Amino acid sequence: MAVTEPRLTPDPGKVSPDLDRQKSLLSRMWEHRALYVAISPFYILFAVFGLFPIGFSLYLAFHKWDGIGVMTYNGLNNFKYMLTDAEFWQAVGNTFMIWIYSTIPMLFYALIIAFLLHAPFVKFRTLFRVGYFLPNVTSIVAVAIIFGALFANNYGFLNYLLQSVGLPVVEWLNAP
Repeated sequence: MAVTEPRLTPDPGKVSPDLDRQKSLLSRMWEHRALYVAISPFYILFAVFGLFPIGFSLYLAFHKWDGIGVMTYNGLNNFKYMLTDAEFWQAVGNTFMIWIYSTIPMLFYALIIAFLLHAPFVKFRTLFRVGYFLPNVTSIVAVAIIFGALFANNYGFLNYLLQSVGLPVVEWLNAP
């Protein structure tokens, strides 16, 4: 009986699956540049309104600054002051108490409502379920009606605006 070993070299007619990995990252990004341009506004806004404030806050944590004058390096003195300040610990205690006084009753009442909505011995259980979930459903239906009126093909407000400036009507709700 002959022993066969798998071929270690690729077939000459096949393209290597590692060809994409051999391209540099920049060349692959360049091929998809339109997609990167399309998602770039999110990342720009996230950097400006998310990352920059966090980074600047970390920078300010180690400096003394009144908001107008010159910034001076303060080291860890701001943290030392914070940890020895009685008002800081009062604020931490107040925050903890607000968390306790809001979370525990909320969980307790949510469990009671869930139990009562699913308990077989409760009369008019379906009526209570409808009353409980109706505000959620109503708001979704209201939003759907408003957007339907805005984007309607014949009488929608957006098509009215387009027609008023001489542009053709767009079938917003029919186009894929």
